[in-house]
Amino acid sequence: FPVTIVANIDDKKSLEFAILENIQRSDLNGIEEALGYDNLVKKFGYSQETLSKILGKSRSHITNTLRLAGLPEEIQKMIADGLLTSGHARCLVNVPDNIKLAKIIVNKNLSVRQAEFLVKKEQVFGTLKKLNHLITTLMNIETFIIQSI
Repeated sequence: FPVTIVANIDDKKSLEFAILENIQRSDLNGIEEALGYDNLVKKFGYSQETLSKILGKSRSHITNTLRLAGLPEEIQKMIADGLLTSGHARCLVNVPDNIKLAKIIVNKNLSVRQAEFLVKKEQVFGTLKKLNHLITTLMNIETFIIQSI
């Protein structure tokens, strides 16, 4: 026979339990999971360590999943729509032009490993472009100084 537990709980506790139950479903996509964790952290003050223990997931899993909640809405929608996996999205966290990169990943149907390589390549080329701009600026200053003498 099923066991029923009756407890007097307020609406806040009821919502908290509902979120905890919902994020343990197996059919959640990465963004649904991330937003559920984010809700528990922000609304109910759960620490990542506490979530890890309650949900039986590693703290690094909780941390990495929470990062997805900080991605732009356009990327979150790509995850929700199944165009990007959580693995793809994790490499786009805190990356400039991540929406542009996400579109490339989707359009070229890149694997997670290929997506990680693309992001690293873009970061290197971005740094090289900045250095090239800095060198050009310094050369212009040098030319200006020489002409002023």
